[in-house]
Amino acid sequence: MPILHAASKPCLKSLGLATLGLSMGAGLARWQLGRLFAWQPRYRIEFEYGRLQIRLYEHQIRAETTVAPAPWSAALNEGFSRLASYIFGGNRAGQSIPMTTPVLSTITLGREPRGAADSWRPPRVSDVHELTGNTARNVAFVLPDDRTLDDLPTPDDVRVHLHGVPARRVAVLGFRGGYMGDLPAQKRNELLFLLKCAGLRAASEVWFAAYDGPSTLPFLRKNEVMVELSD
Repeated sequence: MPILHAASKPCLKSLGLATLGLSMGAGLARWQLGRLFAWQPRYRIEFEYGRLQIRLYEHQIRAETTVAPAPWSAALNEGFSRLASYIFGGNRAGQSIPMTTPVLSTITLGREPRGAADSWRPPRVSDVHELTGNTARNVAFVLPDDRTLDDLPTPDDVRVHLHGVPARRVAVLGFRGGYMGDLPAQKRNELLFLLKCAGLRAASEVWFAAYDGPSTLPFLRKNEVMVELSD
């Protein structure tokens, strides 16, 4: 058996502390930046216009559910709960499907904001009311690209639907911060304004994409608003 000299003991102690520090650091990173450890949809950047990014997304399969009119945070939580139940085994085969990011939700307001395509502005009080209140919302997960509609199990919850989304061009505006207030509505309006400036036209509802969970500190959160583009 090798004999440990006294001088070796501090080295072993330092090594142990370093290992513990690395382990804690990895745990903290996974807790605060879980998106770095989750599968994300593939895309290619076509071009950028200031902070506006135009992406080319490949074909996707989504698990999606429609949530009845409810406050914004309640709708996100309800939609997430249904979809998480599906991928964590709430399906006919009892299969678990890996968690992916981002979580998507439509962010269409009850009516088109006046002048949203002509000038950027914070949302009016009525806009925020509609964002947080009486509007039905679709919430979706993009499923891993090694799965097909044929081999995915049927959801137990009839409110969860699986469908394919064709390859498409998407305009994206990224931002940091919390997403339970009026910030997503502000960024929606800003996205529409930047789209107008770039001479592009929207061909879908605006979607909000949350890459991080509520436990992530707001300044670390990666959020996006995105909209499909017409040809």
